[in-house]
Amino acid sequence: PERASRELAQFRKSKDAGIRARALRRLMSKGDVSAGEELKAVAKEILTGRSNTYTLEQQEIRNDVSKALWDVHRRKDARFAAIAVEFLNHSDEILRTAARYSLRGMRDPGTIPELVKLLDDPNRKSQYIGVITLCEIEKKQGCPSIPLFEQNPDKYVKEWKDWWAEKNKSR
Repeated sequence: PERASRELAQFRKSKDAGIRARALRRLMSKGDVSAGEELKAVAKEILTGRSNTYTLEQQEIRNDVSKALWDVHRRKDARFAAIAVEFLNHSDEILRTAARYSLRGMRDPGTIPELVKLLDDPNRKSQYIGVITLCEIEKKQGCPSIPLFEQNPDKYVKEWKDWWAEKNKSR
């Protein structure tokens, strides 16, 4: 384990973005928040343009970033949540999806404003993640299953938008 950690630390400094991304993903999954910050910078630098024109290297880096977001979804750490939040607006749908599911797993109350923003997303899956995660954070009874949500998504979205508006009225 110690040798592996030293190797990851060396790979973290690699000039090859793919090697660096893979090392950062592994370090992030071990709880290294600074690796998450570095991985975010790699993604910002390398994952530009349209995802359907990514090179093989860019696709591999995207996969590492996506896996890193998935890996930390069980960590109850606001610093990882902040990293995931930054990917909610990435141009790549795979990274946005990974970020949404990461936030879903974390259930961090500090991400409530971002979860409310998901309610305005035209993507119904995004809306559902916003609804169900808000429901779980607020420990509300009767959270909808996916089939129940799909029967009347506007009802659940409106319920949480109204809740948010009421909560902010009192501030």
